[in-house]
Amino acid sequence: MKTLKYIFFSPIDFLILIYGIISYKNHKTNPYFSYKAMLRLFYIFGGCVTKFVHVLTKEKKKKAFLNEDFQRIDEINSNLITKGFYQYQNFITQKQIQAINNLIKNYQFNLRPTDQDLKNSKYMVLKKYFNSRNPEAVLYEMDTNFLLEQPVIHEILLNENIYLIAKKYFDSEPFLDHVSLSITSNYNKVMEPDSKAAQLYHFDLDRPKWLKFLIYLNDVDEKNGPHCYVEGTHKTNGIPFNIRSRGYKRIMDYEIQRLNLNQHIFYGKAGSAIIEDTIGLHKGSVVRSGYRMLLNIQVNSSMFGIPYEKVSLKKINNEALKKLKGRGDFFKYKF
Repeated sequence: MKTLKYIFFSPIDFLILIYGIISYKNHKTNPYFSYKAMLRLFYIFGGCVTKFVHVLTKEKKKKAFLNEDFQRIDEINSNLITKGFYQYQNFITQKQIQAINNLIKNYQFNLRPTDQDLKNSKYMVLKKYFNSRNPEAVLYEMDTNFLLEQPVIHEILLNENIYLIAKKYFDSEPFLDHVSLSITSNYNKVMEPDSKAAQLYHFDLDRPKWLKFLIYLNDVDEKNGPHCYVEGTHKTNGIPFNIRSRGYKRIMDYEIQRLNLNQHIFYGKAGSAIIEDTIGLHKGSVVRSGYRMLLNIQVNSSMFGIPYEKVSLKKINNEALKKLKGRGDFFKYKF
């Protein structure tokens, strides 16, 4: 019924989307209802809608860096285009991982309630330290503003590979959207996937075109809840219509298996990154023992879509601020 409604109102949604694109071109912001129109049109028409918005909202690509490694960038880009992902070993250093671990030791995380907690109307304590031996939630989340104040995060964001890979894939200037850090634990002893912890297949759609750099901060094998991706579902009609037209709904594993889609499971050492177009179907596996610690960096071709906020510069030291401002185009929508 909802699908028929989307189809019936699609001409109106298209006009709303055009209005939003014009608004974005003039003011670098768009009404929320134009973003919702893009979503509804995607559910019916697939990736041709987001490609259309991407072409009309992206910004012109600047000159290449003199030290750009074209061969490596081309290899990554080819994998992103054909498969939707690329696994990059040693993307960050052991020193950077240690610096992040030092932050985690003394940090009180936000705890996300599980599906079962919500079903039982159980509300959790808002802030807790992470204890790997006795976890109190499936998902621990670090505040984004706190992360963006940290020198080690600045150092990672200034890694030119993030900028160059995204620029090649978008064929336009890339912009930082957000950074997050989460820890997924084996709190849920029944070993059932939890939708609130993104352990069921789904697609993202906050912007017209983006990449996520999902960086493992601990070694991840089959027990630690490895990330999974369905190859090729980032393409225009890669997500079958009967799944896509449901909207933002979680998808069970048996549906993916029934459609004979190619699932990839990513194991990796601490510091490895999965570079991914998450308009394709993806999820985190259930953690069977230990935990999975993940740093997520999202880079976009434009900021058309959901509202975004700039980060305060008050707690960023002058040396770091100078480096960030030196890459002002990349950070201009954030700092």
